[in-house]
Amino acid sequence: MIKISDDALKKTLKSALFKGNVLRTEITFLSTFDKGFKRFILLNNDFNIPDVYYVFTTSKVTSFINNTNPNMRGNYLFIQKGRTLNNLNEDMVIDCRWVYRIKRENLLRNFKNGKLTSLNPFEDSIVKKIEDIIKRSLLIPDYLKELVCSNY
Repeated sequence: MIKISDDALKKTLKSALFKGNVLRTEITFLSTFDKGFKRFILLNNDFNIPDVYYVFTTSKVTSFINNTNPNMRGNYLFIQKGRTLNNLNEDMVIDCRWVYRIKRENLLRNFKNGKLTSLNPFEDSIVKKIEDIIKRSLLIPDYLKELVCSNY
């Protein structure tokens, strides 16, 4: 097996950290402690800080619509497959109810273990729609909005 230096891994990971990029990594769901893979969209304005901020996505659109309070639907962005430059192969819901944080070291650890994949990024128009939902949100505090929204 080829041994890759930590510096080379950090440099490769850094190239995948940019606003609008979609990453897929293994996470532990706190409600059940089950492990599974999840896609998320990076939102940082500044990737030099130690934390990375993101929103989750799901491809379980029908289940999501059926189990979501209709009053909360303004906090989600629904994207149909083939409607973006991202070349989605399935419909997707972007959950903008909350902005999540992950430490860069955790991403690096998952990357080292082969549990982090960089997928195709979303175009700026989708990122702008996500930011608009976050800016309107009464649930997300201003300090998070400042970290992830352009012109906030």
